[in-house]
Amino acid sequence: MQRKQDGFTLIELMIVIAIIAIIAAIAIPNLLAARLSANETAAIATLRNIISSQAQFQQGGRADQDADGTGEYGGFVELSGGGVDRMASVLVPPFLSGGFRVLTAAGEVTRSGYFFRIMLPGAAGAPVGEPQTGYVAATGVDADLA
Repeated sequence: MQRKQDGFTLIELMIVIAIIAIIAAIAIPNLLAARLSANETAAIATLRNIISSQAQFQQGGRADQDADGTGEYGGFVELSGGGVDRMASVLVPPFLSGGFRVLTAAGEVTRSGYFFRIMLPGAAGAPVGEPQTGYVAATGVDADLA
């Protein structure tokens, strides 16, 4: 008399695991490539947003340290409505979201795995990085070049 066995044999389980491993080997690189592509697209969108914000900030004359009627460009803190030192008042509404106010020690903003930094020209055009507190009148930014 033969007994009925329930469940899978070892060979059947090994075949299923091998098929899953093959599918994973194909899918994981595609998933990583899709994620990288999405991060690159988000970084490009962030750069476009920063460019647009800078143009609006400068054309609106929000920061005009030398009072020549031509506005200077701003930093992340100013564009996101967090800084007022070089401006008459805080931007309401801000050109960038409040997340751009949080700068690393190097003066960078992190978005989608990329680091963004604003450098404004200082004396003789030498770049001046944005401090964590944002650009202030004393940071050495040349108002005529910025």
